[in-house]
Amino acid sequence: MERGDGYDQVLSLWSIQESLLQAYRSIFITAESIVFGIAAAISTLNPPSAIVLTLLGFFLLWMWHRVCSNRAEDVSFVQWLLARAEEGNSVPAPLGSLKQFQDGAIITIGTRSVWRHKEKDPDGNFIDEPFVNMLKSPTRRWMEVYLPLFFAGLWVVVTYLAIKALQGAI
Repeated sequence: MERGDGYDQVLSLWSIQESLLQAYRSIFITAESIVFGIAAAISTLNPPSAIVLTLLGFFLLWMWHRVCSNRAEDVSFVQWLLARAEEGNSVPAPLGSLKQFQDGAIITIGTRSVWRHKEKDPDGNFIDEPFVNMLKSPTRRWMEVYLPLFFAGLWVVVTYLAIKALQGAI
């Protein structure tokens, strides 16, 4: 099957978006690890500081979720564009389509449509199923759900140790 127009541009755009996603994940994992390491080390020596670092850690987790889940959805959208181009559909202005997708617009290529907010659009149309499946990647679940939950559990332990240390100091 002949690739549609715009395939090379979409492939390049996907590479950039995927690299950004991996960089963001690395930044947040590193930041969480450093802040957690410091908080764990001082949890019994300086409990108030450990509790403040715990608040920072939970804020970083919230940021991690917001930034990485949005970027991962962008990556899936560009993968969806790539799949449409591989089917032979023309994909005009891939970057413009990505920006419109990010703004919540409905993007239609061939007979398939997607938009940023899942389920139905205001007219009652359903989102393209292959796109929904792309959003359910096992790697995404590990990086955006399980790993942050693991860090949240670690923060609960640090908080517990800091509170216990504070109670022992009273």
